[in-house]
Amino acid sequence: MDTNISSGHLTYLSYFKPQEEKPKPVTLPFERPLVDTEKKITEVRQMADDAGLDFSDQTGALEIKYQQALKDLYAHLTPIQRRSIARHPNRPTSLDHVLDITEKVVDY
Repeated sequence: MDTNISSGHLTYLSYFKPQEEKPKPVTLPFERPLVDTEKKITEVRQMADDAGLDFSDQTGALEIKYQQALKDLYAHLTPIQRRSIARHPNRPTSLDHVLDITEKVVDY
């Protein structure tokens, strides 16, 4: 994508550039148990691959536990937690969407 827009109706976007690097993932405090469960699943899979053993029952149980915790967490959010999700630092902005849309426009 050419971010050096010098002519046309999108010249006002020339000052805004996409970030060179993806931002580091931000974990909200109430999401930490989910991240811990994801790490456990990854560790068990890595251990299974290294040892050459089948831990599919443990990973299956952890995945079910993760899905249930995910449903429970987001079903019972407090208003402050909802606000935190709405204002999440890694949430796409309007500019991200505009640049995604305009990148695919073809002029004839």
